[in-house]
Amino acid sequence: MLLIGNQIIINLALIVSTVLTCYFVALKFSGNSRIFNQIDLTNTPFWVIFLFGFFIGLSSLILSNNEIMIFNSFKVDMRYVFIFFSVMYGSIQLGEITTCVVVFGKTLQYLLSGTGGLSFYLNNILLTFLLLAVCILAKKQQYSWKKSLIVFLSFFIILRIFIFSFVYAPLLQPQKLLNLFFYFLIFSSIFLITYVIINMAVSVTNTMNHYKARASTDHLTGLYNRRIFSADLSDTYILSKKSKQAFALGILDIDNFKMINDTYGHQTGDLVLKYLAKQMNEVTQRKDVYIYRVGGEEFAILTSLSKKETTQILAEFRQQLITHPFIENELPLPITVSIGMTEFNYLSDTDSYEGSDILYVRADKALYEAKRAGKDRLVWF
Repeated sequence: MLLIGNQIIINLALIVSTVLTCYFVALKFSGNSRIFNQIDLTNTPFWVIFLFGFFIGLSSLILSNNEIMIFNSFKVDMRYVFIFFSVMYGSIQLGEITTCVVVFGKTLQYLLSGTGGLSFYLNNILLTFLLLAVCILAKKQQYSWKKSLIVFLSFFIILRIFIFSFVYAPLLQPQKLLNLFFYFLIFSSIFLITYVIINMAVSVTNTMNHYKARASTDHLTGLYNRRIFSADLSDTYILSKKSKQAFALGILDIDNFKMINDTYGHQTGDLVLKYLAKQMNEVTQRKDVYIYRVGGEEFAILTSLSKKETTQILAEFRQQLITHPFIENELPLPITVSIGMTEFNYLSDTDSYEGSDILYVRADKALYEAKRAGKDRLVWF
């Protein structure tokens, strides 16, 4: 019993430490730039995901060689939980890499030692791929964590019983059924305890990020504030030079906003700001365009999209202001904007720029030209 307890603790420690290490390293790696779409693991470079998958797969192989002995030949192999966590906390691609590393390692181990026999080896490989398929399904269907856990455990139990019915036939014997009960009890307990511990750590992180977000956003519009814009502009500029990827900066200003405040009052002015933020979010959603409120009626734009794509999106936004006008006293109140844009291109600009501040100056000049030319337009500098 003491041996089983020690094995359970070792398995728990290895699973929790591996998953949390990968999770927090991934957050650290991907949290420096929103603009180049590296905010989560699903969009990080393939070589990074491969390293994560290799590390998790290696940990899974170590886990499979530290099985929990129940009775005689009944051993609890916890390696499958890594597939679940790599898909659900990471990405489908990470889960696939992890699974391939595990299968390759177990295949190599079988070829070198022949442990367990061919039938047992093939059944476990089949189980591994089927559980990966279940995890991918849960991820694609966006199941809740509770539903994902239930589906994974249910399929695992059903598939394991099916495999054991052949490997340990006849299975319907008191001692074998007792072994099977303890097998699933230990596996499910470790899996659920692991989930609780990991979820608590992730929840604390999410709570901290929530408070951080509150300090990072404009209270009226919900957009990122000027402090975050300054940090993002600096980070994006540096990353652009390193990655040799172009990006664009824009400054957007509401036309005649002072007149709106003077005519309709500051409360209506605030509603106009919220309306504008909502329209911008609807048009730019999932298009790698980031909007900030940098002061008063002035907004900033950062994007890694091309000049053509950015122009098209901003044209859609300006059209949105026409088709979905702001309503004041049940009457439409026309809202127009002037936008000044500039692009930083590493091919031509790297040597001539001393820092990101000059980009803001260029965008501001473009905005001035848009205002001077009659407002309600987009001008590139």
